[in-house]
Amino acid sequence: YYQCQNISPLIIGNVALFIESNRVRTLGYTLENDGYDGNNVSVFASHLFMGRQVVEWDYVSETSQVIFSMADGDAVTMTFVPEHQLFAFTRYQTKGWFESICTVKDGGKEAVFAVVLRVINGEYKSYIERFVINEVVKSKDDDFLFLDCASELKSETKVSKISGLDYL
Repeated sequence: YYQCQNISPLIIGNVALFIESNRVRTLGYTLENDGYDGNNVSVFASHLFMGRQVVEWDYVSETSQVIFSMADGDAVTMTFVPEHQLFAFTRYQTKGWFESICTVKDGGKEAVFAVVLRVINGEYKSYIERFVINEVVKSKDDDFLFLDCASELKSETKVSKISGLDYL
């Protein structure tokens, strides 16, 4: 018996993931046991969850990752490949506060979007930010912005002066 926190479980293949007392647990049927069984898959990453609360989570099937938004503003990612017993964790930190995080289909691919609260010129502002997931980077200068809270101008005409970017 394991109690599930007030966050909906994720169903990934034939396994359910749920949060229980600062642990990430699995639940699934096993033929060997002829019943339901589960494991604490966060046992080697307990420091990422101890004393912290998961606010939201979602699954990115293209990269087999579960992304967690934590109550303290950080984010945690778990690579989850149960058929190979692979469970790897990392922590995201930004100069801001992750308020919400989700996965959406974007042009036939999955994309992770986050709402990040940032202090810009002394004011709190929320930004919707997109993570680059599983895309081939041809040139770091031309294809992607690898920055916290970036703005980009795409113009067909030559521009010699840009204004309104004081917050950067």
